[in-house]
Amino acid sequence: KVPTDRHLVVNELKVKSTSQEGEQAAYEFPLGGDGKVSIKITEQSQQQTNDSLIFAQSGIGVSVSPGKVAWQAQTTLNIYGQSLDRVILSVPQSLEIVSVESTGLESWTLNDSMRDRNRTEITLNYRQPIEGERQIICRGVMTTETDEDWNVPDLFIEKVNSHVGSILIRYPPGVRLQVERTRNVRRKALTAPATRQRTPVRQTTGPGLDFD
Repeated sequence: KVPTDRHLVVNELKVKSTSQEGEQAAYEFPLGGDGKVSIKITEQSQQQTNDSLIFAQSGIGVSVSPGKVAWQAQTTLNIYGQSLDRVILSVPQSLEIVSVESTGLESWTLNDSMRDRNRTEITLNYRQPIEGERQIICRGVMTTETDEDWNVPDLFIEKVNSHVGSILIRYPPGVRLQVERTRNVRRKALTAPATRQRTPVRQTTGPGLDFD
């Protein structure tokens, strides 16, 4: 907690208090994946309009079938210090985005990225500025060639301080899926659900690969 006449600055960005006006200020924020965090208390009340802390956590699910990949990214944004009325994401151009969902979303548009010709920007416009926690779900499809390598589409979010997540790859029984190489991820073991003894196990989903 911080006195009411002081302000908290995290990584050179002012953080908004979660307390009511007039009360001793209390702050709550995630640290994300940063290995080093700078915290200081100041008397200065000035704040640049673009000062904010934005943390993102995404779960990407990929369902693989011969010649086709169904992709879904479920992202939770935690926004501190500023409200936003627009969020910009990007995905590889090989992925065709078919839907975007988020509470309070007014519209979303697709455009070729000016920074990278191989990516597509997804611009989300909200009816009212958002802050705190907000969930975004994007769905897309991608075609693949048999026996040819392909990359799992990633998700980039502009102006976030930290973005962590996991990837779950599912494929039907009888389909052979081989991981050729990985980068900045680690394989997780999939745990089988507990079953009663002497009860035959029915396979409800195909095999899977889980990474974080």
